[in-house]
Amino acid sequence: MPLNVKNYTLILIAGLLISSCAITKPYQNPQHAVYAKILTPYEKSLIDRKGEITKDIELYDPLDMNLWKAMLKGTLRIFKTEDPEVFNFVEIGPWVTMTRGGSHLLTSYHIKDTTLNDSLGNTLSKVVYYEDRLGKYSLEKKYTSRMIHHQLIQHVELFIDTALVSEFDMRILDYEIPKSDSQKRKVVVGVCNDYWEGKLVRTRMYDNEGNLIKESKWE
Repeated sequence: MPLNVKNYTLILIAGLLISSCAITKPYQNPQHAVYAKILTPYEKSLIDRKGEITKDIELYDPLDMNLWKAMLKGTLRIFKTEDPEVFNFVEIGPWVTMTRGGSHLLTSYHIKDTTLNDSLGNTLSKVVYYEDRLGKYSLEKKYTSRMIHHQLIQHVELFIDTALVSEFDMRILDYEIPKSDSQKRKVVVGVCNDYWEGKLVRTRMYDNEGNLIKESKWE
């Protein structure tokens, strides 16, 4: 059996509704707790022997009647840890997610998220859209990453009603360690700009360690 295990898992798990899912021990990330539930005994044995496998997953929202819409689809690197029942899940390559927003579980409101990660789980690019009540998708977040002086920097842009409201850079401190991007240690560096109605209203400057060194505001 080769190291890379490529198989699609089609399941209906209500617990994948991240907005309402309780954190499941021993995983800090509830989404990783779901990943653990879909591992087969054979895959766990293979991880124990090989130390690592890859797995393509495709998970569906059980409340979505249109099951052709993948709620979560992508590839995992799964690493062995000291605990044979706990694994290090790292999202790699392209990912597409659709989650049910709002507090009502029967709402048809979705958030569409397209992400590209490197082999260590660092997000290289990410675009998040939200769907309004008319079914129209609007840009909500945008991430891009680049190496600057041997440091991986993520540039983040936030939008409201298609208008840019904030942009800033984050330095990923542990980008060389394989783990989910959401679990990486990050600090805001450089310039952070906030906008209102298309005009710059505040600028904050941070040093390379994430310490605020200057702030300017405009009326």
